[in-house]
Amino acid sequence: MATAGSAGDDLKKELTCAICLEIFKDPVILKCGHNFCRFCICMHWDENGGDYGYQCPQCRTVFNKRTFTKNYLVQNLVDKLDDLECLGPCPAPPKPVKVDGKCEQHGEELKLYCQTDKRPICVVCRESRAHRHHEVAPVREVVNDMKMELKMRLMELNWEKSQCVQVRTADERTKNEVRLKKQRLKEKIEADVGALVQFLLDERDSLLESLDAEEVDAMAVIEDNLKMVETETAAADKSIAEIHSHISGKTSFEVCAYLMMSVATTGSPVMVSL
Repeated sequence: MATAGSAGDDLKKELTCAICLEIFKDPVILKCGHNFCRFCICMHWDENGGDYGYQCPQCRTVFNKRTFTKNYLVQNLVDKLDDLECLGPCPAPPKPVKVDGKCEQHGEELKLYCQTDKRPICVVCRESRAHRHHEVAPVREVVNDMKMELKMRLMELNWEKSQCVQVRTADERTKNEVRLKKQRLKEKIEADVGALVQFLLDERDSLLESLDAEEVDAMAVIEDNLKMVETETAAADKSIAEIHSHISGKTSFEVCAYLMMSVATTGSPVMVSL
């Protein structure tokens, strides 16, 4: 069977700082859930921390700040471990330990425990050939060892439970932070996209207004040109008719010469009375 000493050794391993390899002194817990001596983690960060953050020596999680919290539960376990180690060598008070039943073979009380066969025996069995060379201890001592082992195991379970609670708390906090970060990013994305859409709509309206204004200006120029062309066309038609009338009739040299001169200078003949 396991002994109280082995259980104590297991607990010591759980209460040992991973940096100095000694039992925790002023234990603190990081956000990742790992524990260290306050002095050890501060010295580690002084030597290894910097612009890239502060890293946990065990899981390599990087923190932006030197953040930790005193772990009172681990400190209590360390204190209790010290108390148990001080009380361990002290003999238990000599009080009778009752074991139900008697030896079926000899009818004596089962006051001894055979470590080899893992069962209680009587004093007659102890002297028998079957148990003569076995490791035997008084039931009272075995019970005390068992109680000590149970106390150690209880401390281990309480410590493991505290670690689970701390991890769960950290996970819940991280989960809430992730949700909050997502909500903030969602709101920012919606705001940025909304602003971009509004900008594009305003730009579209501005371009359409400019296009309408350009159309109005272009149409005004075209209308002016059309009016000018119509005026010039009417004048040309009138000049053509006038020239035709003089060509077809009898016109003196003076009239023809005058018409030629007026056409050359003005582009249209001057009305001449015949």
